[in-house]
Amino acid sequence: MTPSAQVLEAVQQHGGYFNLAYALSQRHTQSLQATALPPETDQQFKASVQASLAAQKQIDASPQDRFDDFVAAYYA
Repeated sequence: MTPSAQVLEAVQQHGGYFNLAYALSQRHTQSLQATALPPETDQQFKASVQASLAAQKQIDASPQDRFDDFVAAYYA
């Protein structure tokens, strides 16, 4: 059976495309949640979060031009 025929059959078995997509997304979510991230990957993500928050804090603390000036410079 061709891949498209398999999809059509699965759509019919699940009672519609939405139900099939939902079932597949639930299965995918469960498979991802069943496996923990390696500790080094978890640490990399946490470090990335901290770096991003620090960068955003620095951006927020820096002086900002007025929006009118930004628009004028954009169209100049």
